[in-house]
Amino acid sequence: MNPLLAVPDLVVRYGERQVVDGESITAGAGEAVGPSGCGTSTTTLAVLRPLRPPAPGRRASPGSS
Repeated sequence: MNPLLAVPDLVVRYGERQVVDGESITAGAGEAVGPSGCGTSTTTLAVLRPLRPPAPGRRASPGSS
């Protein structure tokens, strides 16, 4: 599978509180990231636009290294 979205080791913090800890996501076109209530909004916002300055980890989009 050639993923449309690949996010390895995502970390999200709200101030001192870490709310996502090293989550890795791979999804193809039309695939859901997860069920409601499991942090999909926070994860989506972190991938589309950084909530805070980038934490350790990296973001990748199709065609990037």
